[in-house]
Amino acid sequence: MRRVYSGEERFIVEKDSLPVAAFLSIAEYEELMRERQAREERLSQFRQAVRAVGEAFEQRGLSEEDVLAELERQREQMYRERYGNSGVSGPSSAPDVCQYLQID
Repeated sequence: MRRVYSGEERFIVEKDSLPVAAFLSIAEYEELMRERQAREERLSQFRQAVRAVGEAFEQRGLSEEDVLAELERQREQMYRERYGNSGVSGPSSAPDVCQYLQID
């Protein structure tokens, strides 16, 4: 337990050759919980953003096909701007989908 407490080692407890529990220091456990909370918050923010984009699509009467077609058009335009005739990369002036939909 002293080695676990100091963060030197972690142990896996097995039952019938299956891992069922782990011993790790409180510091490592707390860090894992902070990382988990941060990941859950990022996922929640992502879901909210996706929901907002979906609602914006619906409000504008856009179908999934309309959105995919616009994305493809913008991708092609950005590719031409970046790799077009000269092959020199430059800043893109193509509007992104959020600007297209006027989403903050």
